[in-house]
Amino acid sequence: MKKENIKTKKTNPYKKIKARVRITFTGNDKFFGKGVAELLHLIDEYGTIQKACSLMDMSYTKAWRIIKRLEKELGFTIIDAVSGGVSGGKSLLTDKAKDLIKRYDKLEKNVSTYATKAYKKYFL
Repeated sequence: MKKENIKTKKTNPYKKIKARVRITFTGNDKFFGKGVAELLHLIDEYGTIQKACSLMDMSYTKAWRIIKRLEKELGFTIIDAVSGGVSGGKSLLTDKAKDLIKRYDKLEKNVSTYATKAYKKYFL
């Protein structure tokens, strides 16, 4: 029986699909990935954990658990919380946290670009 060559076939079934790669940082358990990066981006953008949680449909308690686990795994502070007052409090990302999500975003983009090129090479 002759091997079928997908590249020479008139309709390639792989043209309609894409390759996706997820990047997750792990220690003893998974502690950082796309969802945590999104949470940190939203905190950075809006200045509050509460608003970030609302936009992600996540409980405030869960967000703090994620942040505390992240701080424990990485060994540095993620959030600088500024207490309320008349205008309310703020949650600001530390410089190290901003650097973390900046590096993660670059890594994710680079890996995604590579995955797309590799997919095209092997399937299209």
